[in-house]
Amino acid sequence: MSIFSIKPEMLLPEQEIILNKKLIIRNKPALIASITEQNGIVKLWVFQQIPESPYIDSIEEVERIECVTNRDEIWKRASRARIGFGNISEIVIQSVNLPFSQSSVGVFGYDYMKYMKLQHFIESGVDFSAIEDISFEELVLGEYQMDEGTAFPKINTETDMPVSLSIKGEPCESLVEPSHWFKLKTGELDISRSLLDPSDGNEIAYHIVRVVCHDIWKETAERMRDEETITAWKKQGLDEASIERAKATWPQSIERICPKGHELLILQYECLNDYQLNFYTTDFLLDRPKNDGSSASAVFVGSGDVKSRYGYPVRCCLLKTVPKGFDDEVEVELMSWFKHMPDEKIDT
Repeated sequence: MSIFSIKPEMLLPEQEIILNKKLIIRNKPALIASITEQNGIVKLWVFQQIPESPYIDSIEEVERIECVTNRDEIWKRASRARIGFGNISEIVIQSVNLPFSQSSVGVFGYDYMKYMKLQHFIESGVDFSAIEDISFEELVLGEYQMDEGTAFPKINTETDMPVSLSIKGEPCESLVEPSHWFKLKTGELDISRSLLDPSDGNEIAYHIVRVVCHDIWKETAERMRDEETITAWKKQGLDEASIERAKATWPQSIERICPKGHELLILQYECLNDYQLNFYTTDFLLDRPKNDGSSASAVFVGSGDVKSRYGYPVRCCLLKTVPKGFDDEVEVELMSWFKHMPDEKIDT
């Protein structure tokens, strides 16, 4: 490695405005360091503390985990998720709006380039007193980038520079530890449990109402003959050739999801606040990851004709494909769930 190979990654801005704004993002201290322009790219730089996790002691612990099974992969994904840092979508400074089109948030760890960038901010006069007690194991550096070619903002640095941050709402995945284990059969069920929200300690009630075998081959064939489906496709701009191609190729598409002669085994549930729950079969969790995108459970929102029993929307979770006539017991685990963090506006 030479100096020329790392120079493109170094922070050597042509223009920079030091902001030094201390604030709280997602209940954790943060520091808005500066806005820079380098090679025609404008970026906002933010230091933040990693949100506490009930599952891990450090990010390094997570990264050391080797994903031998799908269970490992799901645990690792949920544990290292950057959800909770707060995805900054826009900053307003002196009535100047700066929207961001992409971002990157990463821990310091052994990333020497982040330490080089930290050195730049120290030498530029950024005040780190607000986060000086945070260890490097808990510190992340966020880069929020505007569209390439956007002009550097005209800010009067001689006067006060109040800022307003817009934090984009985002899904937050949490593990269920220990996972909730069930042995289920197809048919109507009435199983009520609750899980704990680690962010506030509240219990969240959920209800497993049924397990059904769904004939996706029959449903798709009927949909391909349905005039309402054809009309909807035409409204979406599909021409006759595209529609005929879809009719001719749908069996190959379904075959990748569900082999001929099989059906989809689907678990239906209701949950407080309509949270998404991720159920998996124990066999799947013990299997090795395929690294083909199939490790995530497929989740479908319940159709409108499924009647609610507990007053919440009925959601559906695909467990696996089974032969027609399947009537055996299946071991299922609730391993994680998603909560949506709301949009947030922060003024300094």
